[in-house]
Amino acid sequence: MCLHEKTDDKNRDDIDLDKLKYGLQEFPSNEDKEVVYSFLTKYVRKTHSDCEIKRELKNNEGMSFVDMITPSDIAFVISVIKNSRHVWDQTIRMTGLQTEKNETVVY
Repeated sequence: MCLHEKTDDKNRDDIDLDKLKYGLQEFPSNEDKEVVYSFLTKYVRKTHSDCEIKRELKNNEGMSFVDMITPSDIAFVISVIKNSRHVWDQTIRMTGLQTEKNETVVY
């Protein structure tokens, strides 16, 4: 499962996974809830294929994506991110090193 579309995910360090695991009650204002919604749309959404999401929403009028996801989906994503963050960071560093090697100086 791919948790990020690009390795240069600028928000990866802003995700407070320990706070997310307690749900919306930890995010009192609507502005704070935006963090939860962004997490759901960016990461948890990847636990379901686009075809599955489209089919379910088409077949169940009035249903939203939030109705589809389960606590298990959220727990799975949180555990994958927490347990592989070091690999994620290493990949980003390696990508940055390769970019530096491939850059040529133009005078």
